[in-house]
Amino acid sequence: MKHLYAIIASVAGMLTLATSCSVNEMDTYENDPAIYFDHETADSVAYSFFTLDSHIPRDTVWVETITMGLPSDQDRPFTIVQTNTSESDAAQPGVHYIPFDDPEVRDSIRISAGEVTRLVPVILLRDESLKSSTKRLVLSIQANEYFRPGIDAWRTYTITMTDTAIKPSIWDSYWSNYLGASWGPEKLRFAIEATGYKDFEERPIDPGLASWMYTVCSQRLEEYNAKHPDEPLSEADGTLVSFDY
Repeated sequence: MKHLYAIIASVAGMLTLATSCSVNEMDTYENDPAIYFDHETADSVAYSFFTLDSHIPRDTVWVETITMGLPSDQDRPFTIVQTNTSESDAAQPGVHYIPFDDPEVRDSIRISAGEVTRLVPVILLRDESLKSSTKRLVLSIQANEYFRPGIDAWRTYTITMTDTAIKPSIWDSYWSNYLGASWGPEKLRFAIEATGYKDFEERPIDPGLASWMYTVCSQRLEEYNAKHPDEPLSEADGTLVSFDY
């Protein structure tokens, strides 16, 4: 019986110790909140104004931030800074994007009371320089009175921006099966004008859309080339545009 009591006492002691450790760990976790960028999907994004109507002067990229620790009963601002300002291809605040201390976005850079995530608006500006170059905006979250930097590998997020055509990331895996393996800026521009479709970074919800786009693009290209027999539609390097597989 004494042996049984000893076992019970031992188990009780371990449970108490475990509970105490858990409480202490939770206290430490709660009192030392951290924040980082969500890299679950990607650690960067490539953006182009190319697919937008020419009169649209700006657009917004949404970047998600996540906190470690429990929610707070108050709003918690955090600080985002650009870390590549000294590089030759660095985006310039006020020229290529709205600065993060600007009143238009400043109040959005905070974790609201009771929340643990935030989508931060990064407002990109369609500067003339983007028609002939690509700019990079490397973001980092600095420590402040509310947060320390979180997961080391997820402390930065990179946005590249341009006003020229960017090959869609799913072109080879998806669009090439419908619009042909070749790709080029002129081909993409023609496809957009012919179909009105612009979101080439996503697979269409309608499974028949891509096949319809092939039919329309092929017909329009044939019509165009028939009207311009001496100057068929080509890329800048002279490669003929084709929607054949």
